[in-house]
Amino acid sequence: MQGVQWPLDYNIIRGRKLSNTYGRFKERFAGCHWGWDFYAGVGTPCYAIADAISIQTYQSSSFGLVLVLEFDHEGRRLFAAYCHLDKAIVQGAGPRNQIKAGDFVAYTGSSGNASNLKGEEEHLHFELRTSVRPLPGEKGRLSPIEIFRKCPLNSPIITPHRTSEMPKRQGMVA
Repeated sequence: MQGVQWPLDYNIIRGRKLSNTYGRFKERFAGCHWGWDFYAGVGTPCYAIADAISIQTYQSSSFGLVLVLEFDHEGRRLFAAYCHLDKAIVQGAGPRNQIKAGDFVAYTGSSGNASNLKGEEEHLHFELRTSVRPLPGEKGRLSPIEIFRKCPLNSPIITPHRTSEMPKRQGMVA
C-alpha cells in the first residue's frame, strides 16, 4: 500500500479556525468536533487517502451523503469518512473495482447540516474512524493528525491529484 494521501488538491482547515479541527472547543455549540473541516466549495473533487478494502455510502441527517473507505494503516483497520457530499463516484471495492490512494472518489456538496452554508463556509467534513458508523461522540473516532502528522490550520497543503478518470460535472466549467 502507498502512503496516506490528502483528500483534496487544496487542503486547509475551514476559516483557519481551531474549532474546525478535532477536539473539544468551548466556542462550538456542541462543545466538540470529531473531524476536520476542509474548506471546499460545492463540487470540489475528493480523492481516496489510501488503497480501499471496501467502500460504503449512506445518508445521515447531520452528515448528509457520506462515503466511507475502509483501509489498513500501520497494522490497523481504519475508515475514512467523507461527509456532506454531493455525489459519490465509486461503489464498492473488489477485484473489478480497485480503489487506490489518490483515486477520484466523490464531489463535495452541502448535504446534511451543511445545507445552508455558503461561500467560505462550504466544506468537506472528514473523519477517521475505527468503525463505519460510530455512535455520537468521540468513541470510534481518531484525530486525523494521527495519520497525516500535521494539520493544515494556517497554511494549505497542496497535493494535486492526477487522474484521467474524473468525469466532467454537468453545469461546471472544466
